[in-house]
Amino acid sequence: YNLAVAFKNTGKLARSAKHYKRTIELFGNSLERRPLDNFAIHKALADILFDLGRFREAINHYRVTVKIKPYNEDAYVNLGVSFASLGNYEEAIKHFSAALRIVPNDPEVHYYLGLSYVELQKHQEAKSQFAKVLQLNPRHSGARGALSRYSSSRRNSMGARQWTPPAGK
Repeated sequence: YNLAVAFKNTGKLARSAKHYKRTIELFGNSLERRPLDNFAIHKALADILFDLGRFREAINHYRVTVKIKPYNEDAYVNLGVSFASLGNYEEAIKHFSAALRIVPNDPEVHYYLGLSYVELQKHQEAKSQFAKVLQLNPRHSGARGALSRYSSSRRNSMGARQWTPPAGK
């Protein structure tokens, strides 16, 4: 496990697929040998797969982490981003909402929830989330831009956004 963590840290610094591949292998071996440490291993493995854009695989590990520790908002946020990245916005909304039950005043989670509503053409819900973001963080440029597009657009149409994880999540 410690060797896998070291490789994970090296991989994050180098962004090297070779390091990530070895890290994934080591974490997989650790899961087989140390099932009691499975939260940390599943979370770390999910984070690596998430960083690599392997969202389907990451989802499986994040789901295990929230079963073990249901108050892990980072896992819920990353589940939401993963589902949104795969175009499953209904499922993304469920996970962003779960994260907000844990951290109700996180502007990034409200922002991601708003973006998911936009993708589903639920514009009233989206505007409500963007307004909440600005209430929590008046300088949030993404939410400010989203609301200004609503004010300047008669057809309430907004462009798609590429999904990226919140900083530090």
